[in-house]
Amino acid sequence: MVALIETDPGDRRLVIWLAGGNREEIETTMLPMAEAWGRQNRCRRALVIGRAGWERTLKSQGYAPMARIIAKDL
Repeated sequence: MVALIETDPGDRRLVIWLAGGNREEIETTMLPMAEAWGRQNRCRRALVIGRAGWERTLKSQGYAPMARIIAKDL
């Protein structure tokens, strides 16, 4: 899992943008550790950037869609 903290004026957020390996380990060990790290660093929200499957998987843990990311190759 790769996570970072983004800071804007008045806002701090944990951004998780890469996770691989055992899904159960990610959900039960790595994600809670990343969220705790975000709380310790005064993050207001956690964002997960990934495929649609993560949306379904993490719904039971309180995650909900917030925005869509669109892209174009340059």
